[in-house]
Amino acid sequence: MASDFDTFWAGARLAGAGQAVSAYHDLALRDAETYGAQLGRGQWFVYLYPPTFMLLSLPLGWLPYLAALAVFLILSCACWGFCMRALLPAPWPMLPVLAFPVGLLNLVVGQNGYVSAACFGVAALLLERRPIFAGAALGVLAYKPHLAVAVPFILVAGRRWAAFCGCAAMAFALILLSWAVLGAAAWRQFAASSAVASAMLQSREVWPKLVSVYAGGRALHAGSQVSFGVQAVCGVVALVAVTQFALRRPGGGAEIAAMAPAAMLCTPYVWDYDLVCLSIPMAWLAARGARHGWRDWEKTVLGAIYVASAGGRMINLQLGVPLLPLLIAALLVLILRRVVSDRSDVLPA
Repeated sequence: MASDFDTFWAGARLAGAGQAVSAYHDLALRDAETYGAQLGRGQWFVYLYPPTFMLLSLPLGWLPYLAALAVFLILSCACWGFCMRALLPAPWPMLPVLAFPVGLLNLVVGQNGYVSAACFGVAALLLERRPIFAGAALGVLAYKPHLAVAVPFILVAGRRWAAFCGCAAMAFALILLSWAVLGAAAWRQFAASSAVASAMLQSREVWPKLVSVYAGGRALHAGSQVSFGVQAVCGVVALVAVTQFALRRPGGGAEIAAMAPAAMLCTPYVWDYDLVCLSIPMAWLAARGARHGWRDWEKTVLGAIYVASAGGRMINLQLGVPLLPLLIAALLVLILRRVVSDRSDVLPA
């Protein structure tokens, strides 16, 4: 359990010892992943996150492994759960929310899906009332910038200038602070590690764990260039669609709900545990359905995502069908349709 957290903890320990640059070297990271070795995991991971994430996780390196793991998972899950409770109508049962299959996967592998989802969730709750703080929450995604691809497009198109400034200020603050605390060499090593991430995309072993359009193309035996091309086209279409959507100023909740699925259609590097981010737009759509009536296909798509998120790897391995990218696209279409087709649903969230 929580094998991915070994790398987070090891990187934080190296950073705390003034050796942040060593986290991007395999041998140094393996030496730091002592707890994983004691458990006999038999596998090692590379550190592919920017120094911004190492900065945010630095306090975890000051704790023993199990204490750090408990703090990380409990706090991140609690923040996400608070956002979900606030976004959903009061009578909505929380047990199936907490049992969201991909959320449980995130717990099992010890990943940061809850953290990313909480960034979107806090922004959805605060964009109308506290736009600077909402933007700051989105700026925390500087630790995982490929999930924030759609953020500037939507904020600018929606003329959310306070939120845009808050987002930029937080992102730049994390970058500058990580530069000052961890050193410029850590950023240079992170840039060099991008070649490792690119090589991983070419590996058949990781395709079942990815839920991107690119991985779907490879699962259908398309070549790398064709898959990247289809990914690029889908990304452009998604960004154009959400930009036009945001120009209508449909409301803070709607605008934030469109960010996560749009970003996932733009980047080839989306893992199955990142699907936790879809819980925020799913909650927004479910709340709209409960309050204003359900539209065709909304319950079907929400239910399909809920169920398919549990077996995404099995679907990719056994069937070779890129089901999850199609469901992500369907969710985005339903969010856009929910507002565009009926102006009575344009309400601040």
